[in-house]
Amino acid sequence: YMSALTTFAMGTTAEQSFRDDLTAVEREDARSGALVSRTIGAAWLFGTMLIASRKPYQKAWAKVRGFSGGGRSNELLRERLAEESLEKPAHTMKVLSYVSTFTNLAAAGYVGSFLDDQGKVFAAIAGAMAFLPMIFDDWYVYNFNKHLEYKRNIFSPVVSMAAVSKPAGGADYYPSLTWVVEY
Repeated sequence: YMSALTTFAMGTTAEQSFRDDLTAVEREDARSGALVSRTIGAAWLFGTMLIASRKPYQKAWAKVRGFSGGGRSNELLRERLAEESLEKPAHTMKVLSYVSTFTNLAAAGYVGSFLDDQGKVFAAIAGAMAFLPMIFDDWYVYNFNKHLEYKRNIFSPVVSMAAVSKPAGGADYYPSLTWVVEY
């Protein structure tokens, strides 16, 4: 929300901070840039609210619940569907965070080029806030990463076989069982 809100606010207040030395053509470009900045900010605000209203986990739960039965194939199918229901929203949100960062940063940079010193400070703040979606993961991405971490902990080997060199040195190797502990 914050990156979209600052882009929208920058576009809204930009017309009071235009440089005095702008030509008529530059002033028209600056007004168009401010309008585009407001549009980008409003679109991301609306899009964020729209995405937040989706319920992908509930839809996936209804689909997974539909495959009942105790067989191994049904169990594996339910597990695969559940993993896909975690992965799809996470991938979508990761792509949207890149697009959001790019569009908000581009709007801040373009409009900031027409502003006076005080306006450039606000544009710089909006540009910095554009990186928030990259810094903080969305809830769907966080859930998927936690799932992968949990899966990695379950399926990581406890004991592994390795070729280890003799402690005294040299080129001789011998087989060894290694106990692996991951935190």
